[in-house]
Formats: sequence, structure tokens, C-alpha cells
Amino acid sequence: MRSYFFIPGTRYSNLEFIRNQGVDEIIIDLEDAVKGSERAEIINTLLRSTNVNEFWLRVPLRESFEQQIDGGVLKLLLEKGFSKIVLPKLLSAEEFNSLVTGLDINSNHQFIVLVEHPRMLIDLDSMLFNANGQIKGVGLGSHDLVSILGAKHTLKNLEYPRQKLLYSAKAAEVDCIDIASMELQDQTLFKEELADGFEKGYDAKFLIHPWQLEIFNTFDYFSEEEVQWAAVVMDAYSKAGENLEFSPIVIGNEVIERPHIKRAKIITEKGKGNARK
Repeated sequence: MRSYFFIPGTRYSNLEFIRNQGVDEIIIDLEDAVKGSERAEIINTLLRSTNVNEFWLRVPLRESFEQQIDGGVLKLLLEKGFSKIVLPKLLSAEEFNSLVTGLDINSNHQFIVLVEHPRMLIDLDSMLFNANGQIKGVGLGSHDLVSILGAKHTLKNLEYPRQKLLYSAKAAEVDCIDIASMELQDQTLFKEELADGFEKGYDAKFLIHPWQLEIFNTFDYFSEEEVQWAAVVMDAYSKAGENLEFSPIVIGNEVIERPHIKRAKIITEKGKGNARK
């Protein structure tokens, strides 16, 4: 999995420090992580920046779902040349289409859409398959979602939306980014969440704290047993001549077919504790 690390806009000056910690992607948060009164100064700082394509921007569109969308900040940043945008608090596919219509969107622009409302989750397929390649990835804004549902934030309660997001993203061939965790102390809980997302097949994960990033970068995503299994399978595959017409074989008590070869290759290439990319 890849890491998408949120930095509050008020800590934009920490950009280089965070990048040096082994982050794959950085998101400067202009929405929930900053006060409304702080945004103007942060945006002015960004507008003076020359590294417009080195990070993502989570751009505020509305404070709550009861308000109308205001795309003014988004338009301003796009005109400045920023091209990697995270879009929060969209209600529907129709809202996404209305938002981008009229903007000077080109092939360089990439959007990550946060699914934070039940209707957006239902509309996800419609949005993804009609986005004309504008959407780079999708992520679940799980805390907003469970707040609307009136539910407790647990992996069990999030099972359906996480699976729905995953299958829709894979079908549309866009990146699927797993939920941000508010857990900053219990390593066991955070590791369980990491393992769950990785084993489901997520491409990346949102992170909010260096503590999480350190665990993320050192976590053993594959067990010793999986690494050993992959080595045995790849050895048998090599002895079979790595033929495209590879026939099923039996190793131990398991029938090995082409999908098993594919997984063994992934495990072998990534290696124990190095499955992030």
C-alpha cells in the first residue's frame, strides 16, 4: 500500500520534514484540519508557492452538507496551476459533475473524491464510470459517514462501505484509499486496521500522524509463512519453465493455478515487511 499523509494547512512549513519521513503522497488539508478564519492566510501562502504539483490539496467546498457548494477556492487554486485536488463533502455524482463543469479542467488535473455521505456511496459507480478519467482515486471519509448514520466508528460497522468503495474503485481502475484512523496510542488496534485494509486489497491508506507513518512503513504485511509459501510456488513455477500455458500443480495439499502464481510473484517481489508499493 501507499501512504497519503494529511498535513494541516497551518503546518505547511513542515512539508519537507514530512516528505523526508518516507511518505508517498502528501495532502495539505485546507478543510477540517484548519479553522475557517485561518484559511485565507494559508491560501495566500499557497498562491505564492512554486511547487504546485508536489502535493495534494484538500479544498473546502462547504462546511456542512446543509450548505450549498462553493467552488471559489477550488477555481482559484486551479487557475494558479495546482492540479492534484482532494474533493470532500460531495453529496452525489450530480454534484461532482456540476462542480467540474465550467472549470478549465485538462488531462493534468487529478481528483481524489472523498465519500462521506450515504448518497455519494450509492452514486459512486455512476460518478466513476462517467468521470472521463478525471478521478485518480476515491477514499472513504468514514468519520463523517458514521456521524450521518448515527453509528459507532468500528471496522465492523464500516465493512459494507469499505467493501463497496473497494469494488467500485477496482472496477473503474482508480486508486482505492483506506480510511484515516484517529488511533494514536494503541498499536495493536492500528496494526489490525492496517492488516485488514491490506488483506482486502486497498491500494493506499490515509495517515494523519508520524506515529502512524512509522508503523505503516515498518509493518510486516506478509507473514513468514506467506513468504515461504511464495518461494516454494515460484520455485515450482520456475521448474515448469514459467510457461504461459502453465498447468495446475499440487504443492502439499494445495492445488496451484495461475492466480496463485500471480500472488506468489507479488509476495516475492514485495518481500516481508515491504509490501507498501
